[in-house]
This record gives sequence, structure tokens and C-alpha cells, in this order.
Amino acid sequence: MLAISSLLALVGLSLSVVAQDPCAAIGSTPSSGKFVVTTPAQVLSCYNSFPVTTSDKTAQINAVKGYFNQYPYKEIIKNASAPSYPMQIDLFAGLDAIVANPNIKTEFGMHTAITDLFDSLEDAHISYFNQCFQHASFVQPFSLTLVNGAVRVSRVLELTDATATSALFKTWQSGFQGRDPKSLVGAVVQKLNGENAIDFLQAYADKYLGVSHAPETRFNYALDSYEWSGGMLQARSGFGITRRPSEPIAYEFLLADGTTFQTSSLDWTALISATSKSAFSSKSNYYQSKCVAAAAVNSAPAKNEVKVVKFREQRTASEKEVGGFFKVNAIPGTLFKDDSNAFFMLPDGETGVWMMSSFAPNADQLTQAVIDTWYKNMALGLTTLEKKGAKNLVIDLTGNGGGLVTAGRQMAEYLFPTGDFTPLEYIFGVSNAVDDVLNNRQSLVQSSGQLEGLSDLNGNPITKFGPQLTKPGTTIPGYSQKFTNKFNYIISGGNSPLLSNPLKKGWSAANVLVVSNGFCGSTCAQFVTILRDQMGVRAASYGGGNKKSVAGTKSFDPTSFAAGAIASFSDLLALYGKATPGSTDSTLIPKAFKYPVDGQMPFWTSYSSRGARPSFPTEWNIDASDFYLEGVSLSDPMSVYNQILAKGIFASPPVKTTTTTTAAAPSSSTSTTSTLTKTKTTTTSAKPSPSNTCSHSVCSTGGKLVSACSSCVAAVCAKDSYCCDTRWDSTCVSEVAQFCPTHGVRVWEKKLTQSVAHNRSQLMNQATDLVTFGRITTTVPKAKVLQHYADKIINIAKRDNVDKMKEIIYRPDQTVPKLKLLAARFADRKGGYTRLILDGYNRVGSDRAPLATVEYVDSPNDSVHFLAKTHLPKLRNDLKSVQDRKYSTESITLEDPTSPGKLITVLKRTIRADVNSKQIKQMAVKERNLQKLISKFERSLETHQLARARENEFINSLEKRSEAYALETLKNLQEKADALSHRERVAMVAKFNEDAAASKFSDSLGRRILRMQITGELYWETPVPAPTAAVVEPVVQKARVVAQPAQEKAAESKEGEKPAPAKGALNMMTQWMKNLKL
Repeated sequence: MLAISSLLALVGLSLSVVAQDPCAAIGSTPSSGKFVVTTPAQVLSCYNSFPVTTSDKTAQINAVKGYFNQYPYKEIIKNASAPSYPMQIDLFAGLDAIVANPNIKTEFGMHTAITDLFDSLEDAHISYFNQCFQHASFVQPFSLTLVNGAVRVSRVLELTDATATSALFKTWQSGFQGRDPKSLVGAVVQKLNGENAIDFLQAYADKYLGVSHAPETRFNYALDSYEWSGGMLQARSGFGITRRPSEPIAYEFLLADGTTFQTSSLDWTALISATSKSAFSSKSNYYQSKCVAAAAVNSAPAKNEVKVVKFREQRTASEKEVGGFFKVNAIPGTLFKDDSNAFFMLPDGETGVWMMSSFAPNADQLTQAVIDTWYKNMALGLTTLEKKGAKNLVIDLTGNGGGLVTAGRQMAEYLFPTGDFTPLEYIFGVSNAVDDVLNNRQSLVQSSGQLEGLSDLNGNPITKFGPQLTKPGTTIPGYSQKFTNKFNYIISGGNSPLLSNPLKKGWSAANVLVVSNGFCGSTCAQFVTILRDQMGVRAASYGGGNKKSVAGTKSFDPTSFAAGAIASFSDLLALYGKATPGSTDSTLIPKAFKYPVDGQMPFWTSYSSRGARPSFPTEWNIDASDFYLEGVSLSDPMSVYNQILAKGIFASPPVKTTTTTTAAAPSSSTSTTSTLTKTKTTTTSAKPSPSNTCSHSVCSTGGKLVSACSSCVAAVCAKDSYCCDTRWDSTCVSEVAQFCPTHGVRVWEKKLTQSVAHNRSQLMNQATDLVTFGRITTTVPKAKVLQHYADKIINIAKRDNVDKMKEIIYRPDQTVPKLKLLAARFADRKGGYTRLILDGYNRVGSDRAPLATVEYVDSPNDSVHFLAKTHLPKLRNDLKSVQDRKYSTESITLEDPTSPGKLITVLKRTIRADVNSKQIKQMAVKERNLQKLISKFERSLETHQLARARENEFINSLEKRSEAYALETLKNLQEKADALSHRERVAMVAKFNEDAAASKFSDSLGRRILRMQITGELYWETPVPAPTAAVVEPVVQKARVVAQPAQEKAAESKEGEKPAPAKGALNMMTQWMKNLKL
């Protein structure tokens, strides 16, 4: 093995001998095991040995323009602003500037400038990959990651070849000043080249890593981050390994002992595979073997749907070669795994995780058999989680670059088989070249497969491409660029392997969480968009630097580069390269490159018809995540999952948010993410807004209405309701039951045995009593239907739709005021307004039907609140007793993770040595159940208090409005009276009081009586102020009735007694305590 001193001497000798040929200088450098170790300057000197003329640049740039004339966002990027991601880039002007730049004199400089320009478009679907200058990797000694908001050293670069490692560290030895670099693992990186480390890395990511419009995603992608790769959990090295070196870097560290350490400037070191060494024997040999012979090859055309992120795949291959992937902290034992999926349970025993790195199998050849096996593996993993008792599902899509377009939709339908999914819609740009091909060269289009599987929005396959797609065409609001009409992608899921292993129960949307570091693109982004916009699934994001997508929140969009499909340069050349020139625009058609390159670009762009901005491409919409996970490590998945459990996400009700944004103008010609402001608005349903056309999946079968039920189907579609609505008659329900969701209570006619009209009347009667008394007891089937109906009434009341309230409930003079108070009580609650409590059986001698009590939660005599006040102290004592028997406690001193160098005293719990495993298991069950019950009761106490405050605030606002209206009315009456005689004034006052007694003004004036003094001045007289409610309008009086303990039919309270819970609640508490074995 060659000694390091000898190696360096030989390097110096070789450089002096072949200084005139920088490529030969690399070739003459002795290889150190697997690599040739040299300097970035030497590599760049070789790369820049090949001059380029202005005519050469013009030819290459014109070819690039021909391809990007089909780019769907070429106008958006010129002037994109909030609520989209802001950007001001003239792509063609930037390309022309490369030709005109006199400083770009080499082929490498030209390709680098084009790549930099494309990076500024912030779209990982765009790649421009020149094989000629991709044979060196540039490394720094450290890999960095983000831990709890601070940049830390995750590892020191170690190669598999020990000699190469030694040679590397020899070059950096002076910079470390004698310190072992491995001792710096875990240290906080405070500054890089004198700048705040987070800001430095953000600028680095913005310049070199154009993978996403979101700055947080670019920042995360620059650092070490975990992903499931090749059937194991690994971390991908970010900042430490790159394709192009930047400036030398001086590091400033904060060490564990509170001291700082600063390195000298450490230059990047270049590594070249020893197998490529022979190509560097001379400039001419290098260019012939690595440039001329390297033709643009596209391994997976867009029509096969598997082109994920090409440049990322190429980068990954080189990173693995130089040790850019490394193992990280382990996850719990996987229940099932393959190359791109892992399934496992979290320690809480209730949450399963599906970690997915790609929406395509990891295989060289994607045969149908390979794809079918991949689908079956995912179904097997999910059903295994279900069998293991996973009540919640975390879908971890960190680092998922997409894959098969069909996979996203099919997986969404597998998770939610009864979901009312609307397919995403797509368009692509129409230039004269495209129009020419679509209208005149249909045989070419058909043979290319580019439009295979397309349908119009009615589901009809597109067979006549030109007119049907391009006339009259589409534009994006605010831009003049022309596109095709919107179309769907026909997905044949009828024989999907997923159907052979369906989920038994699956998960509701509230029990599913998508988590991502922002790099979830292409099909992954479309999958998440469908789940969030159409099913109400929530999402969480984590990481990011100081630069934010949305002002005022750390949350950012969990998805990136959401365009519908991509096209390679070779695809576009084959399809449009022979278009007939006929105008200036049509001369911009794909042509062969002067210098062969491999690359791709977005082709279709997707729309979400149920999203916040259905008329704008999904790619440019900002839909920040519902949750932001603090204090995680980018390279440690368990830190992410622990935060999910700690935040209690699955215990909180879902809230769907839309985003409203305002933005400042970008500061330069390059892409700049401006400050955005986000506001939340609640959506009460995942259904689309009513429209003149029916898009409901049940309304048509093969394009035709269901024959036997055409009238009722049409009625439902016109009102844009669910398929199994109460407006359908019994015949219609039975005819189309096969299309209706059978879970929950939507098909409520099947639950009740009477006619629809009778059931409807009975339901309105029960709802009226529930609103009036706050609680009602009935049979279990009726209670389940009533609960659904009662929640619907509250949603209507929260929208203050009085007319609708009067349609669906009786006694509106009494119930509408109470509903307004209930709407105020539930102002912050997004659902789950009622509680169903099993309440024994009907009396002896009857049918003994099971009974249940339905009550509005957080009422003054809420059952759970009553139990909480009664039992919570005892439960806390029981928990303490269990924990004292299970654990021994001692005080220890640790470093505060939020304040490095600061020591804090904490309590450490350890399992007692005198407790056997059986006792530990029994006490663990008791401890977990007690914690759940205590948490439930504590939430009840909190929400009960908030509900009372909301009610009081509402009542006070009514009183203020009533007082203001009374003063305004008195002023108007006085002005009218001043123009009358004394006798006329007396008559006017009497007439007003008569009308008030007849309730013409009672809703606004309450019980006020109009009086007149001898001087003719009018004033209000209020009855003796017995109850306070007597001086406010009837709305307030009725509201106070609801706010007071109600006299329920289910369990009445005698005067002077405390409010009582439902009888079933006491039985429920008894059962809980029995389950706890207390």
C-alpha cells in the first residue's frame, strides 16, 4: 500500500510533468484504492479545457428553447405572485444571456450556466444532465443535519477504503489544527464562513438545489435526511457531498463543554472513481470517451410513468459510491418491508407507520409482474398493521420523489374504498408545433403513446386528438399561454392486485396523518393532494430554516413539484421534432442538441377540482401542513414519530384549512420566496361546491344515468349531495344501494323500518327535543341516526342559515334561538357536537330494545364533565399509586437540550427490580388506561369551561345589540313624535305598545314599554327587574334557558339538586373502572 507521503510526492511530480494537459495530470495521479484523490481546481481545469464558440452556444440554446417551448409554466414564472409561490424569471431571456455572456467560453461553463438557470426554476421535474462533466464528486469532511432547530455534525466522512480516508484527512489536517475530527460529531455548527450556519445553508440550497418552490424543502434537502432505501433505513448525505464545489469553508463549532472551536478554511476535495482514471490520459481521450461517446439516453419514457426525478437518481448513484448513504438510528422492528416500503408499529401500540420512498418498484425492468408484486406487498403491509391493532396510520413520505401516476389514485382508493374521489384534471401546453402534430399527425401521436389513457371529463376516451383537446382550449387565470382542454387520466383499477387483499376496517380520515420533509413530489404530491382535498386527511411537516413560505407559521407545504407527468427530451424530439414550420412560434420545436444531454421537463400539469384554488395548477398552490413538528432530527425518524405522539394529533379533531396569501415583490430577477400570510377557514364537508353539472361518481355508469333511478339521482346531483340522501325514495335506495357507502350512518333508511316520510318526521321531532332539552333517550338505531342529524343541524346553525334551520327542525320560535347559542358554544369545535351513551334496555314487558342517550357535549350538565369532577382526583391518585408500584425514581443532572451547556435536574424513572414481568405488564395496562381516562376528563373540564365562556360572550353580545337597537329606535320615534300634536303622540305610543305586545318588535326590543313624559319626551320603561333575562330580547331569554341546567326527559333533576348525568354515564363509568381493574 502506498504511503501518504509517497502519494503526495507522486501527485506533485505528475502535476509538474503534465501541467500543459490538466486532464492528463489527473490521469497520472496514483489512485488510492477505489479513488483518485485530487483538488477541485485540477478537475475544473480539465473540465474547462474544451472551448465553445458563440455559434456553438447559439445552436445548443436554440435546441433548449425548442424543448422548453412546451414548458407549461413558461409564462407563470415570469410573474408569479401570491397566493402562488412568487417568481420573476424570463427563461428565454436567461438562455439568450448565456449566449451573449463573453465570460462563458467553455462547454463546461455553458452547461453549468444552463443548469444554474434551471435550478432557479425550483422544480425537481426539470433536469439538464450532461454526461461529459459528471465524473468527479466533491466532498467536505462533515455531514450536517438539523437537530431541534440547530445544525449539528452528524458524522465525519468515512470511505470504505482506508487509504482514501487517510489521504482525505491528510489534505484537511492543518485545518483541524491537530484535533481529531471525529470528536466533533454531535457538535453544534454555529457559523460557516462567519455567517449563521442556517442562513448559509439556506443560501447554498437556494443556489444549488432547485428541487422545490418551498425554501424549507430546499433547506431540508441540503442536509442529511433519513429515507427507506434498498430495503433498509438510511440517511442520504446532503451538504457533505455535491457535484460542484463552492467556496472553501471555515467551520465554527459550539462544543458540549460550552467552548467554541473554529477550523481554518477547508477546501473541497475531489474524488474520481479509479475505473474512470484511464479516460484522463489526455484531453482528447477524455473528450472522446466521456463526451462524444455519451449520447443522450432516456431509460424510461414519460408514457410509462416511471420517470421520477432523473437527476436525483443519478446523484444518488454517485453518492452511494463515495459513501453518501449511511445507517441511522433504528426504527422498531418492521412487520413487513420491501425495497421501497416499510411497515411497523410505534411504542404506543396504537399507531402504525407506513414508510414509503417511491410510488414505483425499485427494479431495472418494470414488468407487469413486478408492478403487481409491488402492489401486493403494500396491501400485505397495510393489512398486517391492521391485524396488529393499529388504530392510527402515519404515512411517512419523506424523500418520496413519486413514480407511477396510477399508483397514487389506486392507493388512495385502497385506503378509502368508499371515498367519493374526483380524479385530478390535467392540461398541457399548446404551441403551433403541438397543434400541428395533434391535428395532422394522429398516427404519430398514437404510436408514441403520449396520450394513451386520456379521457374527457365525462369519462369518454379521447380518440380524435386534435379538435377534442385543443378547441377552444384553456388558459390559466392571469396568463395568456394556451393549453389543451382539461382531461382525466383513465385508471384501470378493476383488476388491481390490491383488491385481492382488502382492508377489513381500515382507517377514517381523522386517524390518518401524512408526514413529509417537503420532498414529496410528482405522484407523491398528487396522492397527498387527493387525500387532503377530498378526504380531509391531515398532514405534518418538519425541518426548514429561517426562510418561510408562509409568514407567521413554521408549517409549509408537505408536497413539491406536483405536475401531472413529465416528458424526456427524447420523447419530445420523437413526438414534435417533425412538426411542420408555419410561423415564428412553430420554429421553436425540439431539435437534436449540439452537445448531447439527457433531461426532462414537466409536460402535463395537474389541477385539484376540490382544492382551495381549483382553477390554478397544483404545482403553484401553497397548502401549508396542518401541523408542524418541533424539535426533530432530520436524520432520525423516531424523533419525528415521537413528536407526532407527543402532540396528540390523533386525539384532536380534524380541521381543514385553506390558505390566503399576500406577498411582497421579489428582490431580484431570480426566484425569491416572499412573505406570505396564512389564515384558516373551516370546511364542513369534503364535497365539492354545487354546480350546474353533476360530477358525482354515482350519477353515471358508463356515461349513463342509473336507469331505474334517473329522477332521484338527478335530484341528488343537482343539489350536490351524497348518493344515499333522504330525498331518495325507498325504491331508489334499493336500486342503487350497490353504489352507496355502507359505513357510518349515511344509508340511514336501512336502519329504520318505517316509511321515509315517517322516519323524517320522527327525526325532526327528536332533534327538536334534543335542542330544547339538551339530551334525549331513544333506541340505539334511532340514536345513531339522530346523532348524525344533530351534528348537521349545528353546522347549519354555525353558518347562521335561519331559513335552513326552520326547514329541518320543528318549533323554530324556540329552537332557532337555542341553536344560535349552541353555535356560539361550538364556535371552535369542527365536529363531534354530540355524544352517544348506551343506556341499558327498554322496560320489562316491552321489546327490550337497547337504549342510548344522545346529548350535546359541553352542556352545563355534560355527563363526562360530571364524571370528571367526581372521579378525577381518585383517578390521579390511582395513577400515582400504580406508577409508585412500577417505578423507582431518582434525581439526575442532564444538559438542557434546548440550551447547550446548561445543566438541569430531572427525575429518572426505572422499573423496580422487585416487580416481575407479569406484574409489569399488568401495571402497564392499568397505567395506559388510566392516562387515557385522565386525559379525557381533563379535556372535558377544559372544553366545558370554554363553552360557558362562549355562551356568556354570546349572551352579552345580544344584550349589547339589543340596547343599541332600543336607543336607535327611541331616537327615531322621538323625531317622529316631535312633529305630532300631544294627542297624536299619545295615540302613537299606544299603537306602538300594542304592536310590541303582538311580538312585532319583541325579537329586537325585548319587553321594553314605550312611555311619554308630560314634556313630550319618550323613554323606555322596563318591567321590575326580577330576572336579568327579562330585560333582554326573547332570543337572550331562550338562550339563557339552554345555558341553565336543562330538564331532560332522560334524567330530570329536582329543584335545588346538582345537574345529573345520563343514567348510562354512570354505567359507563362503572365499566371503565372495571376495565381498569380498580
